Amino acid sequence: MFQCHRAGRLLIRSFLMMSWLLIFNTSAGAQVSVVVSRKANVDSSKINEVDIKRIFSGAQLKWDDGGKIQVIDQSETSVGKVFYKKVLKQSKNQMQRRWARLRFSGKAGALTKVKSDKQVKQIVSRNHYAIGYILTSALDESVKEIFRLKSPNRTIEARKIENHAGK
Repeated sequence: MFQCHRAGRLLIRSFLMMSWLLIFNTSAGAQVSVVVSRKANVDSSKINEVDIKRIFSGAQLKWDDGGKIQVIDQSETSVGKVFYKKVLKQSKNQMQRRWARLRFSGKAGALTKVKSDKQVKQIVSRNHYAIGYILTSALDESVKEIFRLKSPNRTIEARKIENHAGK
């Protein structure tokens, strides 16, 4: 009985340690990429962290060519939690209230909510006015990365992605 109880505690302790490491690794070391359609007329050399904050907070609602920005949000996922904390520096509830005010005032439509990187890529690849964020490890040829956010050691470092329009 004693060994069974001890083994159970060890198993629980191991599980908690693995869970903590998984959560810490996702939030502390995650690289997040902001993506648009390959057809989008977005010059990534001109996009900076301030622009990304303005777009995802609803302060900028149109692209330079006048097209209405469609924001794809996955706030319920681990990448969404990192994005909200490190980029927007606001809680999900604060952002929801902000977008609700924009929607009710008629200035913007609702955010498009999704639950995975795959869904973000599917929507963004089909709409050249859409923008979303995914884990960098999920990048593929279906979308174009316009900005990358890194958060090593719990500090954020922003890096522009070279404009690959000529390639």
